[in-house]
Amino acid sequence: QKFDLKIERGREVIGYYVDGYCPSNNTVYEVYEHFHKYRAEYDDIRRNEIMDFLKCDFIIFYDKDDYNLEEITIKRYAKI
Repeated sequence: QKFDLKIERGREVIGYYVDGYCPSNNTVYEVYEHFHKYRAEYDDIRRNEIMDFLKCDFIIFYDKDDYNLEEITIKRYAKI
């Protein structure tokens, strides 16, 4: 709301479902809970395939505690 962006939730992109996608800034938003640490290789492949297809930025919110919003860190991958 702060930036007047419309984020589409659960959008399908080349067989993957993303947590959020904003067409106006061409950015995918994902929330990675603790279980993502066990699938880092899969997540990297998935992120790269989505970014290659959409030519988009990709922002990951890492939730270290699943429910503690103060513990979220963010990593941004810019399109090539």
